This record gives sequence, C-alpha cells and structure tokens, in this order.
Amino acid sequence: MRPIQALIGLAFSVALLPTPAFSDSTSMLAAVRAVTQKAIEEQRVFLNCSILDPVDHANMRKFWQQDIDDAARLLVENPALRSYLPEFIRDTAISNLMMSDVTVPQLVEFCGKHGDWRMDLARLNYTIVKFKLKDVMKSQ
Repeated sequence: MRPIQALIGLAFSVALLPTPAFSDSTSMLAAVRAVTQKAIEEQRVFLNCSILDPVDHANMRKFWQQDIDDAARLLVENPALRSYLPEFIRDTAISNLMMSDVTVPQLVEFCGKHGDWRMDLARLNYTIVKFKLKDVMKSQ
C-alpha cells in the first residue's frame, strides 16, 4: 500500500473522532485551498515543461510527490482539514497536472508563456505546500 493510501485510510478512521470547534475553520480551509491552487499552477508548469528532459522531469515528479505526501499528513493531523484530504489528493495528483494530447510546439508555446520557469525552480521561487500549510495553520 502506498503511503498516501494509508493516509487516506487514517483520515477516514480519525474522521469519526470528535472535531474540536475552530473559530474560523472556513477561512482556514479557504486559505489551504488557495495555497494548493497556487502550487498546482506552478507545478503544472514545472512538470510539463521539464518533460523534454527525463532527469529533470523525474526529479520534479519526485519532489512534488514528496511535498504532497508531507502536506497530506498535515491535513490528516488537523481535524478542521481532514475532510479536504480526498479533494487535495485528487487535485494534486501528477496525472491531473500533466497536459495530455499536446504537440511539442504547443508545449514550447505553453512553457514560453511562463517566463524563465527554470530560474524560478532554481531560486525556489515557488510554493512548497507543506511549508505554506504550516504557515496557514499557525495563523488561524
């Protein structure tokens, strides 16, 4: 069983536990969704634009999956966010971020619209979900 599948099982089993009242769980969930959406948009560029370099692409897949697995653990640990886990896993799946049925010229055009994505990647100028989720959870 993949670690993420175990997390889903854990999330559903702990969902039966009493959930403490959060004064603003709706805004926390909205903030988590916003972080997730921003990261998805960034990673869609990195994953698709790196496809022509097998080593870079393999690394992008590995780093994204690790970040998502770590973020999923944070969601499981937070009673106000557990119900978001299935949606989070679905939306962040690599298969849902990859563009299908595009030609190489279309891919080049797509990547060209996103500036120097390699520089953003090298400078860590993108959302690391697990860190941003920790920030959101601390601020709520």
